[in-house]
Amino acid sequence: GSTQGPRACSTSNPCVSVSNSTKSASVPDRLPRSRAVQLGAPAPGSYSFAAEAFSVACTSVNGAGNWVADPVAITVSAGDPTNVALTFRKNAPVVVNANFVNNVKSVIAGNTTSYAVTDKDVLVAGNNFPVGEGFHPSGFPEFDSSSVPGNAVVTVAPTSNGACALRADGTVWCWGYNILGELGPDAPLNNWQPTPVQIPGISGAKMIAAGECHVCVGGVSDVKCWGRNDQGQLGDGTGVDSLTPVTVLGVSGVVASLAAGDDSTYALTRDGYLFSWGDNQFGQLGNGETTDRLSPVSVYWSVAPLSISAGASFACVLTAGGAVHCWGNNFNGQLGDGTTTSRLTPTQVVGLSAKQVVS
Repeated sequence: GSTQGPRACSTSNPCVSVSNSTKSASVPDRLPRSRAVQLGAPAPGSYSFAAEAFSVACTSVNGAGNWVADPVAITVSAGDPTNVALTFRKNAPVVVNANFVNNVKSVIAGNTTSYAVTDKDVLVAGNNFPVGEGFHPSGFPEFDSSSVPGNAVVTVAPTSNGACALRADGTVWCWGYNILGELGPDAPLNNWQPTPVQIPGISGAKMIAAGECHVCVGGVSDVKCWGRNDQGQLGDGTGVDSLTPVTVLGVSGVVASLAAGDDSTYALTRDGYLFSWGDNQFGQLGNGETTDRLSPVSVYWSVAPLSISAGASFACVLTAGGAVHCWGNNFNGQLGDGTTTSRLTPTQVVGLSAKQVVS
């Protein structure tokens, strides 16, 4: 009989050799190669014939790995030569080393851009990069922690067309397109800020959240926000946009979790108190109303929530028992309660026990 070699070789994927435990043969770049295999002297009858797994070594990663041929049924007749054509296929996945030099700690998705936070940099993919190229190192020296550990990025909060990064030293740095001051006073309005600029007045921040055009950070004892404020997104009671951070009114206690929808904001304290402020068109503040709030309102809970996450116009919390409660816009079933009815107060998600809520 004969076996037909792997058909994956080409000028762009030149193979070096094909071998099994007993025989080896060179394989040309373009054409498959057949070689004789000694079967011994089988008696006439029906057989199922298959080759052992072949190891293919190629200069291109696309051709590396093991190849096998599925069994082929043949009939051997006395005195008649029998040829067997075997079609080889990939048997083992190829292990490819990605271009992440450092450990990836988290991945964050924005509107048109994704961010991967590593232990040495922030990687960026999406908007401003060709489709299919994957993540690119930001190359921003402000995030190079090789010599200054405090420069390491903890997380990234994407805005509508930009992003703000919280560093290990508690400072915040923003870049991208600055629509209404969400990237701070040192970024030009209605224009691009190509490199990170530091937000003044922010130190010791522990967490960060961003809406479309506003950003908030939580520290040891308060919450500060900046950017758009026409619906009370900043929670300072004014409804006036601010290029610099303002202190949110009435949020008492150490903040344990912070979240932002498009134009609303949420803060959960370690004592289990949940505050919300801003846009309330669909009841996303969870206080039973649809009136926007320029300063925080309290959301009542019989069981203290552990963490909160927000979508465009809805929010969800995780409670100690693993239950998830959501409220706000439910036009597309995003509240998970089996309906498409928007909810003004928290409603439990049907049949779900969770350990984390994310948006």
